Amino acid sequence: RRKINLISKGDDLHRLFGVDVFLVIRKKGKHCGYNSRDKLDWPPTKEELVSLSY
Repeated sequence: RRKINLISKGDDLHRLFGVDVFLVIRKKGKHCGYNSRDKLDWPPTKEELVSLSY
């Protein structure tokens, strides 16, 4: 139930505020995720995140 709520919040953030959201949830070795973009350039690499930070 919490996983569904978290994914729903990510979708809300994307729809309401136009932000890009990438979410990965891992439990007992199983992964579940949400990605607000269909493009292959998202999520950014670690290097891209470091270069974009303030």
